[in-house]
Amino acid sequence: MDFSSLYDCENVLGEDDEATWKNVNPPATASCINEFHDDFLTSMSDDLHTPVVLAAMSDPLKTINDLIHTRKGKKQELRLESLAALEKALRNVLTVLGLMPTSYSEVHTINLLLFSSFYGYFFRY
Repeated sequence: MDFSSLYDCENVLGEDDEATWKNVNPPATASCINEFHDDFLTSMSDDLHTPVVLAAMSDPLKTINDLIHTRKGKKQELRLESLAALEKALRNVLTVLGLMPTSYSEVHTINLLLFSSFYGYFFRY
């Protein structure tokens, strides 16, 4: 599992004052979260079908990436509220599955170390 989107989300949310956020989500964000929640419940009801849940995470993660990295996403109204709600939905599912790390930054650092080791091993001159 790649936690880089959640790491980026955590950093963006940490830069802003949560007290200024509105307690509402745009319809597209609410729809994404509801669909993800429905997929989660259906998959868990079907003999704990974890791979389907992990695959269902792609839509919320894509939405997070769009909100953080695209010009359109950065301009979206209620952007921070959407990021917070999407991150919370993903965090809740990761916790239920026992996959929630102690911190996203810890996983990000480990991934960077593993990548640099892999890159150094296979691409030596």
